[in-house]
Amino acid sequence: MKVVSKAGKALELEKFKVTIQNTDSSAPANVNTLLENVELFDVVAGTVYDLDLTAAGTTEIYSYDVNITMPASGELTLAIRADTLDTATVNGAKFVASVSYDTTSTSTAGTFAIKETGDDKYVTDVTPSAITFKTVNGTTSSLSINTVAMSATKSAVIGSKGVEGLIFELKSDNDSSDLTVNELKVKGTVVDNASSSTITVAGVDEAVNPAAGNVVITKGDTTTDTIAVDLAATDDTDAEVATAIAAAIDADSDYVATASLGVVTVT
Repeated sequence: MKVVSKAGKALELEKFKVTIQNTDSSAPANVNTLLENVELFDVVAGTVYDLDLTAAGTTEIYSYDVNITMPASGELTLAIRADTLDTATVNGAKFVASVSYDTTSTSTAGTFAIKETGDDKYVTDVTPSAITFKTVNGTTSSLSINTVAMSATKSAVIGSKGVEGLIFELKSDNDSSDLTVNELKVKGTVVDNASSSTITVAGVDEAVNPAAGNVVITKGDTTTDTIAVDLAATDDTDAEVATAIAAAIDADSDYVATASLGVVTVT
């Protein structure tokens, strides 16, 4: 909204009021349950004026004594802004804002008043005397996530950093206001083609529980991992010992181990 002074006198926008109505024909909700932070924004100066709600309803009045001065033959460019509540269902709502002019600052309608700074007289010749803005429709947000083909297969060694593993794009599927992505979780599956090894447990139960033993898992031809296995007094069968070994490998290494019928399979 642009306010232009044509009188050649310095003016002051003393009070600003705006009426916001939810014109949804199917059980419209109160405006303040859908919108928050209703404000008047001076586009040129960059100043924000928080507008106060008079009373809740499907038609609400927001106002503030802004006291914005205008030089002789000057102009103001003003915008009415608001945030939709994060918890609100705005789909289907139809917001219509309107302002009208009053020759005094005492009216309770959605009006604004301008006076001459020299003699505090209210300006009476204002054209047009009322403005109704275009409807703002509330819609449901919609977002598409699409994968983007990578140019080539990636390879990485242990300790690599910043390896590009996935490329995707987010696209808004409607022409509504900007969308904000607050959280994004990506789940990946590691496909390990490494061969598996097996450890076969075979032995005879002794009366005295054996001390903790060591299982050696060979990696390639040159490097070994040594993993301690604590055997309980009740581990007196091949299957129980195999289960204890598999649990130790799972807990203390980067391998995946399972036990079945006295055989531990390590991947």
